Amino acid sequence: MALAAGACGSPSKAPASPAGAAAQPAPPPPPTFRFIPSDTSYAVVNVAPPPAPYVDHVLAELAAELDGLSADIEAVRAQAELAPPERLLVAAFDTFHGRLTRAGLAELGFAPQPRVALYGVDLMPALRLELADGAAVEGLINELLTGAEMPVPRDELDGHGYWFFDIPGQGVAAIVAVVDDQLVLAAAPSAPAPLRRAHIATLLTGPARAVTHSRRFETLARTHGLGEHAQIVVDLQGAFDKLFGEPGARLPAELRGELASLSDTCQTEIRGLVATLPRLALGLQAAPGADVDLAIAIDTSHAASLRALETPVPGLGAAPDQRNLISMGIALDIDGALAFIEQRAQAVRAQPFQCEYLVELNQAADELVANLAESSQQLPAIARDPRGLYVALRDGDFSQDPPSKLQAMVILAMKRPALLVDMARAFVPQLSGLELQPNGAPAELPLPPLPEPVFDTPRVALTEGAVGVSVGATMEPELAAAMSTPPAAAGPLLRLDLDLVRVAALAVAQGDEFPEPLRAFARGQLLIDAGETGVVIRAHGTFDHASAQRAEASAAPTKRVSAR
Repeated sequence: MALAAGACGSPSKAPASPAGAAAQPAPPPPPTFRFIPSDTSYAVVNVAPPPAPYVDHVLAELAAELDGLSADIEAVRAQAELAPPERLLVAAFDTFHGRLTRAGLAELGFAPQPRVALYGVDLMPALRLELADGAAVEGLINELLTGAEMPVPRDELDGHGYWFFDIPGQGVAAIVAVVDDQLVLAAAPSAPAPLRRAHIATLLTGPARAVTHSRRFETLARTHGLGEHAQIVVDLQGAFDKLFGEPGARLPAELRGELASLSDTCQTEIRGLVATLPRLALGLQAAPGADVDLAIAIDTSHAASLRALETPVPGLGAAPDQRNLISMGIALDIDGALAFIEQRAQAVRAQPFQCEYLVELNQAADELVANLAESSQQLPAIARDPRGLYVALRDGDFSQDPPSKLQAMVILAMKRPALLVDMARAFVPQLSGLELQPNGAPAELPLPPLPEPVFDTPRVALTEGAVGVSVGATMEPELAAAMSTPPAAAGPLLRLDLDLVRVAALAVAQGDEFPEPLRAFARGQLLIDAGETGVVIRAHGTFDHASAQRAEASAAPTKRVSAR
């Protein structure tokens, strides 16, 4: 989808795919793309046909809904005389009832696995659905309308026929057409006639410049791994420019509503807010029986500031250890984040909003600055020292409360880790004799006796930029490796990795519900990173049917969750 590349750019700092999969060549654009304007403000499309099992699931849901209407339809049918809309309703029900399967719809001319495009033409929505036999579907529509004696006008433009009818009081006409084996359902201005015809011409013959004229989308898809089964692009900046520019002026007054009277001051200030989050793109690759990948790229004018907040955290930059039950990390300079938030609030205070719809933000900025000042006075200076956190839980016996035999590791990146160790010595008598060198080597951590054997072999390690603690003999070498290996780079802002099989077993063993769809995945990962143009969010699910079956079997009376 070429428009997505134009909307979101191509960040030079691209986070690695959680799946670690190599980039694949972009598939050719579907036929629907040549009708999407290159400057469209929003689009929801699929490049690849939807998986057959997914289509079957959706059609089964729709068939059940249609079955539920049977009694109502029969009540309408039993009336002595039916108006044209009622006759059309009954005829449509009879046509599709019992045929909402891929095979049944194929008999009517619909594609069994259609690609769909929902997009904007001058902000007004248009939907295109791929067909197997456009002539058959066009004949079906004509038969339904004629048989019901519906007074829907039909016209022709540049050799393409279409139906249209005005929606009373809305200034909008609904357009129905079949073009190039695509069913078109769209909105168009109902008046004036030249404007409506120009809009319909774009729907039927394509825009002067379509998204197929640009290949930048391929770069975006390759960089962020946007999946082929669903892609969404929202260009907020472009939508705003259209709304208050010439395209917006062409919108019917009924649609513009109060926006038509929005003051210049409000337009300017809202435009400034929109500029902070101008665009986003989303891609999904999801087929039954396969891995799932989700990627979201959010543009922001604060991208450089967000990148500056990312910090190097020991352990976080390494590939997730598949032996861990859960691992999570955050790479964020707390002091820098608070300073950034205060800077944005002070900017609002220095130049308060004048638009009546935004004045409440002025009070919010005042309260935020006051709260930050109060917390700065009440909290110790070391509270602003953290620069990141990494936690890994490998194993444990969770059959009791508290759990026991924990094998885990916690690493806190901070500006002055030695100061934190000194404070611990002062408040915990058992640590008074603790001597640590900032070389990353684990040392025995003397702790007060615990009422329950929650863990054994506590160890602590120190470097110039972090302090780490491990419990459980198997985690001591992991702590040593993480603390002695400098992170290769800063970030990501957040990473979460889960052994979904064992998490499911633990949830079931404790009497909690675990989402059934997640049982089909062996591992799940979430990654949030700061890129050149904004924030990139990636999620990956590793499909493994055998692991999902083991997850159900592991909900045994032992309640033990172990990697071994």
